[in-house]
Amino acid sequence: MPKPQKNPSDYIVPLYMNGMQGRMLRLPPPAGKKREILFVYGHHSTLERWWGVVQDLNQYGGVTMPDLPGFGGMESWLTT
Repeated sequence: MPKPQKNPSDYIVPLYMNGMQGRMLRLPPPAGKKREILFVYGHHSTLERWWGVVQDLNQYGGVTMPDLPGFGGMESWLTT
């Protein structure tokens, strides 16, 4: 039986850091796993583009992936 499909929007939460507002994807660890993974993706991307990789990493532990300043849903640190 195939696993039910997860929707990335169900795991995206607000991120407030150093006066900037953005988004962060947070997948909790599966049962029996305690490892935590911080995934920082490259420039010119979004949380949604890395969804497949994050789901694969999630089998090993909880995954946290923040947007970078100026990319995805995070405002640029250059804004005044």
